[in-house]
Amino acid sequence: MNFNKYLLITIFTAILTSCGLNTEDEKSLIDFHEANYEFINNQKDILRHYAEKNIAEGGRFNREDKFLYANFKRLDSLASIMNHNIDSCIQQNSYDNSDELLFSYNSIIDQIDSNINEDKNYIINRFDFVNSSLGSRLKFLRIKNDIALALTKNLEYTYQYLNTSCGFNSFGDISTTSTQNGNGNITITLHSEYKDPQMLYGNFIIEDLQLNNKVVKTTDCFVTENQSFSDIKYENLKPGNYLFKGKIRYYTKKGIKDYPFDHKFEVAK
Repeated sequence: MNFNKYLLITIFTAILTSCGLNTEDEKSLIDFHEANYEFINNQKDILRHYAEKNIAEGGRFNREDKFLYANFKRLDSLASIMNHNIDSCIQQNSYDNSDELLFSYNSIIDQIDSNINEDKNYIINRFDFVNSSLGSRLKFLRIKNDIALALTKNLEYTYQYLNTSCGFNSFGDISTTSTQNGNGNITITLHSEYKDPQMLYGNFIIEDLQLNNKVVKTTDCFVTENQSFSDIKYENLKPGNYLFKGKIRYYTKKGIKDYPFDHKFEVAK
């Protein structure tokens, strides 16, 4: 999952508020925070589903992982109650309980930080509610975003400690097939028995495409998700024998883990 967009908009928000928000700026930020909350919360739900599936199937979660996840579920429930109160305040345009909300916000963030052992790589920058010049609605929406982000990073932290990396057991867990049409367009499909949502946190790296043992430098490709894993599509390839190389890279607490794959195919004349 890429949180750079969230970071950039947070910096942009700080710049705007330092200069004063006009009505159009405020509406844009409200729209962003509402959409961004849905995005982050969806990523959290995907990872939560994966965790539940692993636990139910007796998968890769050990005792410590299960303890961290149990704490996460408790905090997620507290956040749901807080979010319901925030939504009610926004709907009624009533923000008198900001002190109570701020206390809940800091309490939940404190517990999340404790659950991830104060790891600075997963701790979010807290919103300065008191000193912020944002309007009440934006403040409340920002708190919702922060909590969703902190909970998602809590799950990400938990996954870093699994014995395997993000669902893959070995370097052979990714296989490939290819299909092509008469125009030199080819689709390389990656397969794995692990349809892993942690791919959101992985880096998809295409190392090179070789034609007759020489690297093709100028060929663009398109990566899309499929029901199995991913499709890599090349268009208008010249005839010849190709070798495609790539890997999925994860940054874990135990260091970098690469899961390489390659595929040979031929484009006929």
